[in-house]
Amino acid sequence: MAMRMRGERVPTRPSETRQGIEWLTNFAPGDTAAAQLLLNSLHVVSETTFRQELSEQLRSTTGITAP
Repeated sequence: MAMRMRGERVPTRPSETRQGIEWLTNFAPGDTAAAQLLLNSLHVVSETTFRQELSEQLRSTTGITAP
């Protein structure tokens, strides 16, 4: 659900952000819908979260301890 701040709608999907809208202009009209689905399916995480989860996965599957 989108939140409102001072009467403005806050984007809830990546394709609705300024950067997302700009990125979608790189595609031909017939490809925009697929690109939008791809963009909205992404799960964005911080570098710290990515490293922590990768390290945990490595430890659980191989027993290797990553820094």
